[in-house]
Amino acid sequence: MSTRSEAERAEVRAYLEEQFEAHAGLIDKVTRQILLEMHSKGLVSVDNIFDELKGLADDEPNPNRPSLNPWDEDGRQQVIDTVKEHAASHLTKEDIDDVFNLARKRSEAKALVDYASLIGISSNLLAEKVDEFAQIPEGTARVPKEEALGTRVALLRHFITENLKVLGVAKHFIRIRDLPPILSRSIGPPKGIGKIGGKATGIYVAHGVLCGKLRRKREEEPLPIAIPESYHLRTDVLNDLMMRNHMMKLYDHKYDPPEKVRRDFPFIKQLLVNAQWSEYLTRRLRKLLKQVGEHPLVVRSSSLLEDSFTAAFSGKYQSIFVANQGSLDQRLRQLMTAIAEVYASTFAPDPIEYRKRRDLIDYDERMAILIQKVVGRRYGKYFFPLYAGVAFSRNDYRWSKRIKREDGFLRLVMGLGTHAVDRANDYPRMVAMTCPTLHPQVKPELIRRYSQRYIDVIDLEKQRFRSVPIRQVLREVQVPNLDLVVSSYDEGHLMTPVGSLIGKDTDNLVLTFDKLLTQGQFPQLIRNMLDRLEEGFQSPVDVEFACDGEKFYLLQCRPFTGRDETGDVDIPPGIKTEDIIFTANREVATAWVRDVEYLVYVDPRVYDALPRRDERIRLSRVVGLVNEALHGKAFVLLGPGRWGSTDVNLGVPVSYADISNTRTLIEIAYEREGYEPEVSFGTHFFQDLVEAGIRYLPLYPSDPSVVYNERFFTESPSVLTSLLGDDHGFADCLRVIHVPSVRPGARFQLAMDGRIDRAVGFLQGGR
Repeated sequence: MSTRSEAERAEVRAYLEEQFEAHAGLIDKVTRQILLEMHSKGLVSVDNIFDELKGLADDEPNPNRPSLNPWDEDGRQQVIDTVKEHAASHLTKEDIDDVFNLARKRSEAKALVDYASLIGISSNLLAEKVDEFAQIPEGTARVPKEEALGTRVALLRHFITENLKVLGVAKHFIRIRDLPPILSRSIGPPKGIGKIGGKATGIYVAHGVLCGKLRRKREEEPLPIAIPESYHLRTDVLNDLMMRNHMMKLYDHKYDPPEKVRRDFPFIKQLLVNAQWSEYLTRRLRKLLKQVGEHPLVVRSSSLLEDSFTAAFSGKYQSIFVANQGSLDQRLRQLMTAIAEVYASTFAPDPIEYRKRRDLIDYDERMAILIQKVVGRRYGKYFFPLYAGVAFSRNDYRWSKRIKREDGFLRLVMGLGTHAVDRANDYPRMVAMTCPTLHPQVKPELIRRYSQRYIDVIDLEKQRFRSVPIRQVLREVQVPNLDLVVSSYDEGHLMTPVGSLIGKDTDNLVLTFDKLLTQGQFPQLIRNMLDRLEEGFQSPVDVEFACDGEKFYLLQCRPFTGRDETGDVDIPPGIKTEDIIFTANREVATAWVRDVEYLVYVDPRVYDALPRRDERIRLSRVVGLVNEALHGKAFVLLGPGRWGSTDVNLGVPVSYADISNTRTLIEIAYEREGYEPEVSFGTHFFQDLVEAGIRYLPLYPSDPSVVYNERFFTESPSVLTSLLGDDHGFADCLRVIHVPSVRPGARFQLAMDGRIDRAVGFLQGGR
């Protein structure tokens, strides 16, 4: 029974009439919703209201005829009036607003699904309809979950991806109301149909997880993690550019033989850099640059296949930093050139080989572009973040028994995060989240030796990306919060700064990040971030991040597409000494590599003696030819220092396409001038190995506790010439050993037991 006065009922009734008049098209839906609302709250029974309606209750029930008669227009109006009377007695204006909002949302959501289902509807027009939906006040009433998910899927399929597994995650964490700000910064032909791609999708899904949107299991506060200001060139922009410049035939380039792909790629790159752009796109890019001002930008790939559950494409496509300085015309040229180069990377040898290996070559790959404001600050002529890195929710690099795989792992650097994911001439800080302060090296002298020495920055004066010695940067500029990332080295001891004041003497500073990892919220923030993302994606993840000194940013998130877990491996007992080729006792994963027929060996000493850079690059191409020639054969690749390094002095500068067929990649880490190779775990290069099922192992021949039979590699006969038809001038440096030719009937075996950090490579059979 209502306790409202007649005046109160009249006021609510009048408000209800206003709403009905304003939303005449929703009268029946709202009436039904009000009726259900009052019934669910126990205010009025639906049965009682129906009993009040003339002609609707059956005086003589009979199971052989309908119990209710269809409503005519008078009956319909009678239902509406009766519901209004009860609503005036029981509902508030706020209740009425919620009902109308819910009815509007359900009606508009259905319309959105209808629009999204239309073949050929433009992304711009559908974005307008999404924006109209978002203007509806949110209210407290919610569209039923299954209805909401269906609408989200229809829209995400249009704007983001058709990959069902990605959609299965994205629909839980990207709401319809999240789309307008994304779509308002998405650029494409006015009547085009395009998506924002995989990399952008991963960021927005991850941000939804971290912000606590649509929480699944528990109420959690949003984490203080932002994403950079981002803009998108949809996938239809590349298609428009290719058609406008009569280059559609280039899409067949991926079917060419590997050598032709490699040979033609520079030409394709030139074509795209010099292509003619549409007036519409040029105008939109000008508008974008006016919005961001002279803040440095990074142009990143966001292909439809990237960052999915089956293929990460880590480092396969280019990311280009743009200083974004000077006149608007100068900045526009910088930006358009960077975009063209990222587009061109679609046709590069590495991603094409990567797609072939995963049976994705026939997929109609379209590249979207993600343009982000670079995270960081200006320090004099330099622009960079205080620190950045890559984080994994699972840790397969465990140098201590105290480290747990499930606690995660970081590669942490000062400056741009490129230094953490590329194989450069330097050492990032390796952090096991089980014990954040535990260094892989124990002695302060070794910690200092294997610490970061170069910093990746954007040089605003020279308008380009650079790697600069850290000491040089610190001598030139003052960096606030520097105490978080450095320690001082004095007489064999490392000391963490007590306060924020750092002296002018930079020669004794070592990048340890010890204070960041011990005295703030950073470790817990990383743990919480990785835990939530793994739960949200229902998969291990890896992320890229950066901090400008105050605010922490997520730059990328993708499911970690690793290999299946390997069971325990027991090294066979009683292997004869003369059968052992090498042993290892550092950074050993768990794996069995059986019945290897070929060992491909780049002699570290001969490689070091090659006098010119171009010779070392040419050698990497010959390694690629061997890789192709041994396709389908079981072979192991061994060589000096860092495979895939950007510095030819540190290792053979191969790309993924040059080593894609090997079973195992072994890095021979001779000490020379106090140098040892940096463990590759966590780099884009290492991710390639993981996804391809290629095992990785470092060897340290200078270690007196290991066995290393160098003579086996240098004195066994090489079949390089018979394999390629020519030794290409590298017979002394590159040796291909056919194991059964050295010992008839034998095969090479590699047993790796990560539990005890021990590996043995040995010959078996053929005696």
